[in-house]
Amino acid sequence: MLSVGLITFNEELRLERTLKAVQGLADEIVVVDSFSTDGTVEIAQSFGAKVEQISWPGYGMQKNNVIERCTKEWILLIDADEVITPELAKEIKEVMEHGDYYVYEIPFNSVCFGKRIRFGGWSGSSRVRLFKRTSGHYSLDEVHEQFLTSDEIGKLHHRIDHYTYEDYYDYL
Repeated sequence: MLSVGLITFNEELRLERTLKAVQGLADEIVVVDSFSTDGTVEIAQSFGAKVEQISWPGYGMQKNNVIERCTKEWILLIDADEVITPELAKEIKEVMEHGDYYVYEIPFNSVCFGKRIRFGGWSGSSRVRLFKRTSGHYSLDEVHEQFLTSDEIGKLHHRIDHYTYEDYYDYL
């Protein structure tokens, strides 16, 4: 019922936490990797992910590459530094069964240096991350890609934790 899709490049420090959070939620994990030089591919494969390596064409096109490889009715497309909370996983299961929409935005919490950022505009935004496979695609923009759909967009209540920077050196 649910494909979890990710694009990756040298994400070995973040990927395990992200994939652990979708265990039990994902029926398949699809990773499109841009020829990582670290252990990203091996970590993804250890979680049973289908991994394909494709040279980097930009964010929009690479996310569309993931969508094309997903086989389930629903897709949860997340980044390697985004973690699904248990509450969000439960909500996703509910809307896939009984929801009113085919496309959903999910709100974000930003986590920086191990602390949740509550002020300053870093948290509180929402992005389309959950959708039926046939409900749309990403713009071809290299950066700041947007999900394009003619379907009405619903909004989930529980949040994704977005781990922006792990420490000061990561920030630099």
